[in-house]
Amino acid sequence: MLSNTFVIDWITEERKEELSSFRRRIFREYYGQRVDADRLGWNHNDDKFPSLGAFSANGDLVSCLRLAPLPTPEEFLRILLKPYDVKDVELPVVAFGRAATDRAFIGRGLLSMLRKLAIEITAHRGFSAVVCSIAQDDPRRPLFEAMGYEISSYTANWSGFLPTEEPPLLGVLRGKEKMAYAARYLAEKAGKSGTLFDVRIDIEKRTLRI
Repeated sequence: MLSNTFVIDWITEERKEELSSFRRRIFREYYGQRVDADRLGWNHNDDKFPSLGAFSANGDLVSCLRLAPLPTPEEFLRILLKPYDVKDVELPVVAFGRAATDRAFIGRGLLSMLRKLAIEITAHRGFSAVVCSIAQDDPRRPLFEAMGYEISSYTANWSGFLPTEEPPLLGVLRGKEKMAYAARYLAEKAGKSGTLFDVRIDIEKRTLRI
């Protein structure tokens, strides 16, 4: 029987090989050969940006989410592969990316909890918006809309680890009220799963990378 309690913590550099293998495996399972797996390993962005992880009772990584603070138009373009436009959002923002959950643990509320904590951490650090890129065919688009994300389209295809055949979408969760609403929405969604979380992160405690 699967344990119903999961540890939520930062993913340390000591687990970088595990994170690399996990992201490659999960994205390949979902998207097949479309994935550029070489771009999913731990790299200089992971040295710079922290990732949250959910860990099973035996200590295995089963879900992850990376938080990338973007203070400048250059960083916005580098991470989101979209030229910055002040009409999109006011900088600085935090981009959420590399979100993945092991298929065996889908429906347990893991990514909902990671997103909730990521939003709360972002708000506590004084950022007023969260952004992410969303594939046109991403089944989670209704979830983003339900959380309060504003959705707009890129003007060009995405050329990152998951190349697209049509321009992806930019999701923007703008303002502290919407961020607070999204965190409550995700907490309720995670709560309905019946999963128990051992959260070992102090959202008010500043880390070296955010």
